[in-house]
Order: sequence, then structure tokens, then C-alpha cells
Amino acid sequence: MPSDNIKAITLSIIKVFENINSHICEIDQNAMSREEIVKAICNYVTQTVTAESKSLLFSFYSLMMDATLGKEPFITTKNKNKFYDYDIRSKIFEKYNFTTEVEINYNQVNEILNALPIPAGVLGIGVVLSIALSKAIIVPISVLIAGGVYYIVKEDKKKKNQAEFVSSIKKYLDSVKDELILWFENIEIYYNGQVEELKQSIKGEANA
Repeated sequence: MPSDNIKAITLSIIKVFENINSHICEIDQNAMSREEIVKAICNYVTQTVTAESKSLLFSFYSLMMDATLGKEPFITTKNKNKFYDYDIRSKIFEKYNFTTEVEINYNQVNEILNALPIPAGVLGIGVVLSIALSKAIIVPISVLIAGGVYYIVKEDKKKKNQAEFVSSIKKYLDSVKDELILWFENIEIYYNGQVEELKQSIKGEANA
């Protein structure tokens, strides 16, 4: 059962992708080759989702922090300060690179993805970012989004049927949306683990 924080962030993610879909629908596909369409979509989706992910993560962290500070043992000023000093936010944010280039270098994207310890057959944004949470890896979110959009949609663009091509784009955008939700779920798990460690530390000091 998703937490209230996940439910809240899911609504925000859905809104982001509604706006992305609206923008993509406005692209004049008759004025460009399919290769150009794929690149235009990739660049727009990558830059939009990268920027929105950073903003959403700030909001998500605030939701989790407010819930934490409203419960024991963080009711007291002393323990609130311990929470702030623990700086879980920095631990989360330092693992991700939210910057993106104006133009994506897809050869470089492919090299970076191939170098990551990704399980065979997996190219999920949520999965790879979860790997980054548990290991000393900094993964540019833009790389994951660009890599997924470009290589999956590029393969599907070979279909001659225009309706199938449009459908493949929508299918991948839905996949990115679902993967971002998974990413936030994993961040919540990581956050809760950090809070639990801090609670145990506070408990140990009280019993000393």
C-alpha cells in the first residue's frame, strides 16, 4: 500500500507527464523525419523530466521531513537539531546529477549505461537510480531518461504505421512515469532507513 507521501508525489508526476504529452502532441510530425522526431522528443522529455525530478525531490523530501519531525523522538528541539545535523537530504541529493546538456550525446549515453552494473535485460530508471542509492555511483538522471527514450523509441520508429509509432512513444512515456514513481518509493525506503539509524543513535545516547 503506497504511503501518503507516495500518493502525493504520484499526483504531481502524473501532472508532469500530462503536460509532456500535450507538448509532444503539438510536434508537427509531418515536417520532420522520424529520426528528427525521436531526437526532438528525447531532448524535450529529458530536459523536462530532469528539471521536474529535482523540484519533485525537494517537495518529496519536505513531505517526509515534516512527517518525521511531527513524531517522537523528534518532537523536542534537541532531537530536531540532531535530525538536521544528520542531513539526510544531502545524502540523497549527492547521489544524483540533475544537470543536462542542451543537446544529448547519445553515443555517450550508451557508453555510460553499458558501464553501469545493471542486471541483464533491465533499463529501468527506478532500478538504476536505486542501484545508485546503495552504491557509490552518481548517475545523471538525464542519461537514463535519454537512453531509454532514444533506444526504445528509435527501435519502434522502424514501424511503418504512424499510429504504432505514436503509440510506442506514449508507451515509453508511461514507462518513464512508472519508473519515476518507483524511484521515489526507493528514496522513501532509503530515507526511512536513515531515520531509523538516527533513532537508534538517539536511543543509545539516552540509555548510556
